[in-house]
Amino acid sequence: MRPACIAYSLSGIRTEEYRPWRSEDTGTAREVFLDFTLKDRTFAAPLFVHRDGIYLWLSGDHGRLRAPILTEELKFFYPNPQDYYYLPMEDEAIHKSVSSFVERSHRVQATVTTCYTKKSGMFLPVLAVSAERDSKPAEVFPGYPERTPVFRISWRDHRRFISYPGEQKEDMEQYLLHVLSWFLSGSRKEPIT
Repeated sequence: MRPACIAYSLSGIRTEEYRPWRSEDTGTAREVFLDFTLKDRTFAAPLFVHRDGIYLWLSGDHGRLRAPILTEELKFFYPNPQDYYYLPMEDEAIHKSVSSFVERSHRVQATVTTCYTKKSGMFLPVLAVSAERDSKPAEVFPGYPERTPVFRISWRDHRRFISYPGEQKEDMEQYLLHVLSWFLSGSRKEPIT
């Protein structure tokens, strides 16, 4: 569902490979580019904003979004560590309901930093806003359903990622909506860098 304040049409999707400047050992990396036209806004002066590797250019009623595609093994952290056991040999957590199949000597109570499962694949960065749910701080990812799995590199890393949906137009429109909602809605608490 699009917020009323942002109407757009996606006119182009493409991915490109590039060689990262930081390390020659890593080979090539990939980025996704989304070109779009805003239907209800015009920018008198060009605007350039970025955060966590996501770049957004706006000029007039045209825009371009550039985001890195991360190819890595990331972690999905479960919300209730008290309900999980961590398996050090497998380096992941399992729910207590299935823990009877694992010897007690091979499991320990999970903590917030060890209560995860791992997934390898391609991921896109997402931007969170703070919200309060049930008297607890929570993260909301504008443009995405509440149950969308969000991955991290580690518990302490502030960056969040979703599985790369490929170049399917509907999924990339949802990603574009997410980024536009975060940058243009004014709901973010931190300054744009």
